[in-house]
Amino acid sequence: MNNDGGGREGLSWFLIIFLFAVGAWPIALFLLIRKLFASDVPKTARREAPFLSREEELKRQEAELERMKKKFQQEKATAKAKETIRSLVKSPKDDNKNALFLMIAGALVMVGAAMILVGGAHQITTYAIASAVAALLGGGCMLTSGILMKRAMQRYASYLAIIGPNEAMEIDTIAKKAGVSRRKAERDLQKMIDKGFFGSTAYINKELGYIFMSSRADEELTMARAAAMQKTREATKKEAAKQNAVAYDQILAQIRDVNDRIPDKMMTDKINEIESITRQIFLTVEQQPEKRGKIDKFMSYFLPTTLKLLESYANLENTSFDGKNISQSKHSIEVAMDTIVDGFKHQLDELYKTDAVSIETEIDVLTKMLNRETLTTQQEFGLGGQAVQTAPEKKG
Repeated sequence: MNNDGGGREGLSWFLIIFLFAVGAWPIALFLLIRKLFASDVPKTARREAPFLSREEELKRQEAELERMKKKFQQEKATAKAKETIRSLVKSPKDDNKNALFLMIAGALVMVGAAMILVGGAHQITTYAIASAVAALLGGGCMLTSGILMKRAMQRYASYLAIIGPNEAMEIDTIAKKAGVSRRKAERDLQKMIDKGFFGSTAYINKELGYIFMSSRADEELTMARAAAMQKTREATKKEAAKQNAVAYDQILAQIRDVNDRIPDKMMTDKINEIESITRQIFLTVEQQPEKRGKIDKFMSYFLPTTLKLLESYANLENTSFDGKNISQSKHSIEVAMDTIVDGFKHQLDELYKTDAVSIETEIDVLTKMLNRETLTTQQEFGLGGQAVQTAPEKKG
């Protein structure tokens, strides 16, 4: 950075005010608008020298050297002028000093323009009136920019105090504490990042809604969130398993209760078998929760319907009157018990269907690998199918 940058900055403002004062308001207004609202982005260009043959290399070097000397002299002569022109349209730095200057200068320009318009409106020319109006507008722009800059600096100070030494913070939290909208806080924070308020490694992660002072803070937060989500999932699974275990115990208790109310031995034996199979199904899904979805139909229809039939049988069994309809209903349930038991067995067997396929696959792979190893061993030792000879029989 040049040492006289601050001087050129001040000179540019006085030049703008001077141009307004002498009536060159179009130039002054252009420079003011460019300075307040345009960004200074230098442009660079690269040109590659064409390839020359070996014979022309010496001439090319001499011509290039001469061209570079001239270019250096021209650049040296115009460098200071370019820097001065650049400072005229360079946006002012956001700080309280510049904000105060813009407010004071803008107010003075507006007051001067207003005095000209009010004091000599009947004596001055049309061009002078236009110049005064332009100065009034320019001063208004400067005053407004100064006020906005001052307010922005106050918000920036608030953001810095809120964030403090934290390496990461949620933008919603910052906005709430600062008393501004999330959109405004995010826009202000991005400007602060661009202007280097938080150093060179800060950035906003819009997906997470956080401002991070470094990528390390982002990684730490992501890992912490992942760990918290994993902990929540595990807690949810444990709670679900606990609730399922309670529900399973209640179902098994219902089966035992209805069995105790049925004196018929044949029915009791089949109900005991149903209870045993049901217990094994529950134990399987508790040990392998991924299989819980395979018993949805069993839990939603087969088991409740079976319990309903057994409840009906127990009620009919304890009825003192033994009529035709009662006997027929009991007989229908008794006949259906074999089918019900087979259905429960099938449900339990279906839970191990995937395991059976996996076991068969593993056995097949293992067998092929062992056969391949055996064949390789035989080939290494020069053994074939006919190479293995039996030991000669001993003569008696």
